[in-house]
Amino acid sequence: MQYGVRRTDGTAEESRYVGSIDRTPPPGGSMDPVMRHRSVVVRRKRWVHRFGDHSKEETARRAVALALERFGKVDILVNNAARILNKLAVDMTVDEWDSLMAVNARGMFVHAREALRAMIPREAGSIVNVGSYACYYALPTISAYAASKGAVAQLTKVLAIENAAHGVRVNAVAPGDVETGILDEVRPDGRQFLVEHGKAAPIGRVAQPGEIAEVIAFLASDRASFVTGSVVMADGGYTAV
Repeated sequence: MQYGVRRTDGTAEESRYVGSIDRTPPPGGSMDPVMRHRSVVVRRKRWVHRFGDHSKEETARRAVALALERFGKVDILVNNAARILNKLAVDMTVDEWDSLMAVNARGMFVHAREALRAMIPREAGSIVNVGSYACYYALPTISAYAASKGAVAQLTKVLAIENAAHGVRVNAVAPGDVETGILDEVRPDGRQFLVEHGKAAPIGRVAQPGEIAEVIAFLASDRASFVTGSVVMADGGYTAV
């Protein structure tokens, strides 16, 4: 979640009001999508944060309804929930495949759909989906993850052309290795692995969450007013080789 918090903070620097959903509840907490939200002040701006299952339609509906209730509109959606599974395809179960795709692909879809339903009547809005360089670059043992991120890339492009006439832009950022806790559930040395693997990129290092947040903030903002349907590779040059 550290990656998500940093991204949310980065967007918060340029937005007065921010709503976020965390798929990881606090210790002793609940994943109930109807769990009461908590409001905190982030850098003198209002941040409404709640916990829920990103893959569920009800979570998406309630998140957008909460944003409309508290803020009156939805200007920006950053779709940022993801899981990873390190396993050869021949050893993977259908349940494992479905569980990962539910978060990484279906979750993106239902949140984008609900946000679009709020944005289209206003003829304004920006959606940024968080993909991965794995959408283009093949790596062993991550077939489900790579397939889900390929789905995110194509979903982004289709949503962009479907909604350009409605004044809504849809883009994606595809990070390379970023020093986060995404691998913590599959290996104890997850962060160190990412740091070492990141050295293989032409830039020679792993990215920090704040660097990806900068790309998201740009794509979400009016500075990117002529950018839609793009998958921006923020991978340190990995896919350029």
